[in-house]
Amino acid sequence: MAELITITEEDILNAQTYTPITAKELLARAVASLCIEPVEVKSNETDALPPMFRENRKLRHQFQMGILATLLHREYALQKIRYSGEDADSEHELTWCMDEDEYDLWAMSHVMNQLERMKKSANKVVVNRLFDFLYDYKAIELMLTGAIRDELEAHNDIFNRAMQFFSVSATQAAMNSLVEGELRNLLSKEGEAVE
Repeated sequence: MAELITITEEDILNAQTYTPITAKELLARAVASLCIEPVEVKSNETDALPPMFRENRKLRHQFQMGILATLLHREYALQKIRYSGEDADSEHELTWCMDEDEYDLWAMSHVMNQLERMKKSANKVVVNRLFDFLYDYKAIELMLTGAIRDELEAHNDIFNRAMQFFSVSATQAAMNSLVEGELRNLLSKEGEAVE
C-alpha cells in the first residue's frame, strides 16, 4: 500500500492562497465542459432523439482534488484519456485532473480533514494562510458547481433539444426526398431508353 498523503504547515506556507477571479472563471468553465457527458435517450420512434446530459461526478471529484493539490504546489499523477482520431489512437493527460489511483490515495488520506484540523495550530501565520487558502478553494468549488449547472442547463434545454431533433429530422426527410427524386429520374430515363 502506498504511503498516505500528509499535509504539513510547510505546504500551507507555500500554498497559493488566492487565484484571480478571471482565472477561477476560466478554470471553472473549462473543467465544467469536461464534467458533463451525454446519456442516450431511448425512443419508440425510428428517429434518434438528441442526448440528455448528466454530470460525471467521478471526474468532477478528480478535478477538484487535482486543483487542491495544484494550489498546495504538490505533485500528482494526471488522469489519462484515450482519443480516437483520424491518424491513430492516442492518450492524453487531462490538466488539473488527478489520476484515479492518486485520487483514492489523497481521499483515503483525508486531506480536507487534515486541513480542517490544522486550523487549531499554534502558529497563527499558518492558521491565517490556511483560512485564506480554504476560502479561495471553496470559491473555486462554487464557481465549478455553477459552471457545471450552466452547461447542463444549456445542453438539456428542451427548446434546444427540440430544434436539434427537428433539424436532424428535416435534414433526413430532405435527403430521403432528394434520393427518391433522383431514383425516379433515373428510372424514368432508363424506361425512355428501353422504349
